[in-house]
Amino acid sequence: MDAHESGPTNFFSVYLPRKSFLLLEPSGSLIPALSAVDALKEEWSFLPVRSIDALKKKLRSDNALVGLVFLPEALTESIFRDLLSLPSSSANPCRWIALVSPAALGNPYVLRLIDELCYDFHLLPVDAKRLKTVMGRAHGMARIGILNEGESRGGETRTDLSLIGSSLAMQEPLRKIRKVAPIEAPVLITGEAGTGKKLAGRAIHERSERRTGPFVVLDCRLFLKNQNRSELFDHGKGVAEAARRKTAPVEAAQGGTILLDAIENLPPDLQAGLLRMVETGKIGRPGSPPEIPVDVRLIAATSVDLENLCREGRFLEDLFRRLSLLEINIPPLREREGDIIDLALHFLRKFSADRPRPRQGFTPEALRELLRHRWPGNVCELASRIRRAVPMSDAPFIHPEELGLDPPGNGRSLAGCPCDARPAPRNP
Repeated sequence: MDAHESGPTNFFSVYLPRKSFLLLEPSGSLIPALSAVDALKEEWSFLPVRSIDALKKKLRSDNALVGLVFLPEALTESIFRDLLSLPSSSANPCRWIALVSPAALGNPYVLRLIDELCYDFHLLPVDAKRLKTVMGRAHGMARIGILNEGESRGGETRTDLSLIGSSLAMQEPLRKIRKVAPIEAPVLITGEAGTGKKLAGRAIHERSERRTGPFVVLDCRLFLKNQNRSELFDHGKGVAEAARRKTAPVEAAQGGTILLDAIENLPPDLQAGLLRMVETGKIGRPGSPPEIPVDVRLIAATSVDLENLCREGRFLEDLFRRLSLLEINIPPLREREGDIIDLALHFLRKFSADRPRPRQGFTPEALRELLRHRWPGNVCELASRIRRAVPMSDAPFIHPEELGLDPPGNGRSLAGCPCDARPAPRNP
């Protein structure tokens, strides 16, 4: 079937090969067996690595779900221990398949690795048809493992869909989000602009015991123009949630969570007031009793080095210490190469949902451009590019020119961030 006549699933199985790590035995003695693997390259994209250290680096940026490892007959204890140090399936979704000769099965280290590390093994010489079946099963089981992990945590929230990430670079922040969510303490989220810090904050809120309460986002850049204390601890112009409720943003978040975005812009007097709130659970408001109890979870987000601002005297060190006890860093998209296509597909479905004829996918050339671009605007730029591309044509597949990406070397990003623009919920 021609790819342009098939549905999205068939299209991507043809033009978006599944990835597999190929860990070559360092001596190269088994490299001739690679000729049999060539027959699988229509459906699989192989990422060859020659050492454990190189593999661990690849795991941080690529989202391959299957790995092939050559286990020689003369496997030593040293190599055995190095291989056993690879992340387990509970820490990384990759499923390993051992390629071994019949004689290698007499080596106890080979047997232990197959038992403790590998999903399956394949006897040499390589039978391409049989190996293709084993790899397909391993890939499917890895995907099921990822889905099952989400179900075991009580199901993924709507916010999590935009926090897509099977690359190792995203596993640590996602793990921390799950870990800190139930803890009643401030959280500091760091990362470049456009990486999804507000989404991470919302994910923390939606996984916490406060999920039924309000989630209020306040952009601290408001204070660059108006340093009136009332805009944080009392209602003021430009704060939509507070204006609706006629209360301070902090009070609007009562029983829920407030996220202070770009907290580095908070003026010194408000930093002092915020520190007092963190320490005592109370705020002061002009014209009211000296202290008002508040029940609010604080999340702060920043794209700058707050510790450096403390050294320069521009940010309260005590406040920074309170905030940074629980810190989550969201990596830039350029360090998450393995997530780019998954995110692109997510945004394509999201922005095509209400079209009479939804866009179905990307041409091979468009996929290559998505992977080539450095994404200085990170996930927000990717979302903006695809949102703009969707209405450009009624053709089923998006072409490179519709994405409007600059030639190599031009680092311009697209303004705007549709991926996490969501109004704060109203309270009745």
